Amino acid sequence: MPLLAWLLALALSIALSVTPVSAAHSSTTPRNERCINAIASAYNFFTFAGLPNRGRWEPGCQNRLHVISIYASAEVYCSDESDRVAGLAALARECQHHGLEFLPRDVLAANLTEEAIMNMRVVDYMEVPRGEVVDQPVLLSSGFFGRILRTQNTWEFEMWAHHAYGYAINFFWMGLILVGSLNHLVKHLLYTNRARRLGRSIPSVLCVPFRALYESVQTHLIVPAPLGAGRKILWCTLPTRIVAIVVAIYWALSILACCVGYRLFSENIYWSEISQQLLRYVADRTGILSFANLSLLWVFGVRNNIFLWATGWSFATFNIFHRHIARVATLQAVVHTIVYTFLMWGRGNIVRKFMKPYLLWGTAAVLAMVLLLPLAFDWLRHKSYEFFLVTHILLSVVALVGCFYHVEIFDDHAYWNYLWPATAFWLLDRVLRLVRLVYCNLRVRFGHGTTIQTTRTIATYNPASDVVRLEVTPGASHLRAGPGQYYFLYQPFRLKGWENHPFTLGAWTYQSTDADEIGGGASRKMTSIIDVAQMPLLSEEATRPHHSPGIESEMETSEGDGITTLLSKETLIFWIRPYDGWTRSLRDQCLASPNRTANPIILLEGVYGDQFPLWEYESVLLVAGGTGIASAVPYIQTHIQNSSNSTKKTATVTRDIRLIWTARQVAFIQDVASRELHTALGRSDFNAQFYSTAQVPIPTEEEEDEEEEEQGGRGDGDNNRNGTATTNTALLHKQFEAEEIMYGRPDLHALVLEHATEARASHASAAVLVCGPVSMADEVRRAVVAAREAGCSVRYVEELFTW
Repeated sequence: MPLLAWLLALALSIALSVTPVSAAHSSTTPRNERCINAIASAYNFFTFAGLPNRGRWEPGCQNRLHVISIYASAEVYCSDESDRVAGLAALARECQHHGLEFLPRDVLAANLTEEAIMNMRVVDYMEVPRGEVVDQPVLLSSGFFGRILRTQNTWEFEMWAHHAYGYAINFFWMGLILVGSLNHLVKHLLYTNRARRLGRSIPSVLCVPFRALYESVQTHLIVPAPLGAGRKILWCTLPTRIVAIVVAIYWALSILACCVGYRLFSENIYWSEISQQLLRYVADRTGILSFANLSLLWVFGVRNNIFLWATGWSFATFNIFHRHIARVATLQAVVHTIVYTFLMWGRGNIVRKFMKPYLLWGTAAVLAMVLLLPLAFDWLRHKSYEFFLVTHILLSVVALVGCFYHVEIFDDHAYWNYLWPATAFWLLDRVLRLVRLVYCNLRVRFGHGTTIQTTRTIATYNPASDVVRLEVTPGASHLRAGPGQYYFLYQPFRLKGWENHPFTLGAWTYQSTDADEIGGGASRKMTSIIDVAQMPLLSEEATRPHHSPGIESEMETSEGDGITTLLSKETLIFWIRPYDGWTRSLRDQCLASPNRTANPIILLEGVYGDQFPLWEYESVLLVAGGTGIASAVPYIQTHIQNSSNSTKKTATVTRDIRLIWTARQVAFIQDVASRELHTALGRSDFNAQFYSTAQVPIPTEEEEDEEEEEQGGRGDGDNNRNGTATTNTALLHKQFEAEEIMYGRPDLHALVLEHATEARASHASAAVLVCGPVSMADEVRRAVVAAREAGCSVRYVEELFTW
């Protein structure tokens, strides 16, 4: 990623962290204004004779007795002249803000002489009953002033603390993102050729401490599951120990922020009871903290997120953080609502109070947030992704709009500072989605005649494999297929055409097409499929540098001697397992055709995802389950491309790749092996083991005799290949053309340890990539941890597309 992207991520981190700080400053009174502010607040307890004497601001700005009393107490208790000037100026601005003029001192000077002030009546707190009319200026007692000042200062501190804890949470997440971005940047820079040459020139003894520290962090924090056995803690999915630690720290900070920093005392003028003070402060604190989490909630939830690119973290990791932030924000909002409801209940007329618009909007926002939690459970998302998506969007909009209207009663809309970043991220994400849709699916060509290229699709369903093979030729000609990519697919002309689903790019091919055909001419048409593995041999320009492997999506040859220019366009291949909803509909569209093939109008939104540099490792093990093969095949294709490029010997250091693929349907294995893996299976640096978990076929007597004769009379117990198959399931071998498929489940733990041990013995760098069911990934993860603890340096890469 360019350095500019990291700088932009840093700027956004700072902006998000500073947003609540600005809200905190705007909601507290400057210190040099607090003396006058306390005095003005104290006189609101009195009703002075004369007009005006009703309302909050009119008497304090225009009633002569009221204003004289303010000036008099200011002379006595605000000894610093700068404090008096600043405080009175602020009070005048408040009056002006409400369309009133604060009576100037020179108009009242005759009543503010030193003698007049000394002769004023001194009143204590509650000495004059509420509602009793005072017919002369009065001076606050020192006890009254001290009490109101302490009350005001405590309130100012609490308001500052509410916001301070809010931006502390923001600083925690933005600091974490900054560390992740710097780590990703360093790794990116280390992959450059200059960095490698520099690394070779540095004495190895200087790198030992850093390498040991890095390996220790990987072994004990980055790779292992939280509890060693799995990724489930209560109802939460936490794939790694470091993610669990981050989430635990966030929860601890959030709970701590709600429980500490309350200054309670019995002489508080606003709330005389300690319990009332605590309830009010807790209600305010939880509401503000919930607001402070909202911008983070959207940051971690959108697709087009520069922090994804900057940190190199997976969307699944961001989504885990998104869920926990949502839970904390919702819990805080619920506490805020319950406590305020209890406080209003004690004052009576709660139904009438709840009829106020700002309370109705706040209630709607909280209800929307509460409903979002159960509607986002894994079970519901997997059962009906479309329902989850629609309800998630609608309720999120209700929650955000409700929050805006809930706090519109505050001056200057200071609390909107928490909401605008969330709105901006959401709108920007939507705009970028549209941009990606247009970029991927539409191309306008100018030349002999203006032509428009759009995305073309072929969908084929094979009942034996129960997989829809979707071949998509994008309208755009500059997409670059590569490992780690995923796209969102739309079928716009369905009833619910806005629905979109993420799918990992499984493979890609190149289709050479006559330029006249593309340009709309009908003189000649010639189409051929180019094996992606051989693409580098066709065009030197079609290769890409080793740090970002792939192929240019368009290639042109010179025209001359009657040879027509050929254009090579990428066709992206997706393997889709039909379940419910859109995937089942896509299968049904294929079944409606006699040859089980359809040409639906599909739109791509991408490219998303980040590739891991497996070509930096000499020995690579790929473990796939079912359609998880989609994550493995692109790395195999990339390896073949790089190693076939004779002009760039440094394109890859990988010496061998081993694939272990487990799928239920034999037909699916056969199909992929005979197409996308066909070239790889013929190479000496590639080895594959295929396992089918379908019901083991029962051999006939004749087949058993043939097998015994072929095996030399060995029993089933000797059939385990290098001890890599499970001992409780007989693995029957059946030959399918070039590949061998075994029945049962592989012993992944043993296979991973074998791979790590062999790599260590040959002093080769090793990596293990897994994509499949969670149980499979957990088994591989445990094996990698065991290998690392045994002294084998193995890099673990997990590509699970979880939502």
